[in-house]
Amino acid sequence: MQRIAQDWLVLQLSGSVTAVGITVALQFLPSLVLGPWAGMMADRFAKRKILLLCQSAAAVLAAILAVLALTQRIEVWHVYVIALALGLVTVLDQPARQVFVNELVGPAYLRNAISVNSTTFQLGGLIGPALAGLLLTAVGAGWAFAANAAACCSTVAMLLTLRKDQLHISAPAPKRKGMLREGLDYALSKPTIYWPWLMAGFVAVFAMSLPVLLAAFADRVYDAGAGGYGLLNALVALGALAGAITSARRRELRLRSVMLGAACTG
Repeated sequence: MQRIAQDWLVLQLSGSVTAVGITVALQFLPSLVLGPWAGMMADRFAKRKILLLCQSAAAVLAAILAVLALTQRIEVWHVYVIALALGLVTVLDQPARQVFVNELVGPAYLRNAISVNSTTFQLGGLIGPALAGLLLTAVGAGWAFAANAAACCSTVAMLLTLRKDQLHISAPAPKRKGMLREGLDYALSKPTIYWPWLMAGFVAVFAMSLPVLLAAFADRVYDAGAGGYGLLNALVALGALAGAITSARRRELRLRSVMLGAACTG
């Protein structure tokens, strides 16, 4: 919801699709630069505490955007700064969240849990843009940001109420010299990590520019407005949801299946 509202708000404030691209770039730049470091932090510290910190910070950032938008004081540079700050939060949140799945269910159910997690994520990606489109059309971007702040607070509440004694907590990795290099060498030595890693890079560069392209199509080509932009993003998520449900039903996953999926994306 926040991403849809954020992108559309920038487009309305600036009238520039390039400004939308800058916003998206600022939000994902930290992942590009600090991704390996964030993974190392997730190995060294308690994942639940990292998630509590990150979700609390995300709630604050969403609330600031909501206040600025609802008081009509929002400017493009405000969105740029908060998008970059949210990117810094997300870069730490993502590896901790992905590894935390293992601590929730243990190794026996890990593969199914990853698929269920992906399905839930894509379901949010399906519902969120549609709701954001409705809110943008009905009451404006500020309420979409406020709803996201409330959602982050609910995540914090759920993390606080988890039964810690039932978690499969892994021992934090001790700090030592060369951890980052060691992780890189390991990834490069494993084809099942290396090839999906390489393909993910290509997909990220050439196929993940959809937010910018869809904003341009909704505004300039179809004149569909905020509701149309939300619907376009919801349809993308619908396809991703179907893929996540399909992968959850597979008993085993081979590298060639991943490569076939990447080819179909192309």
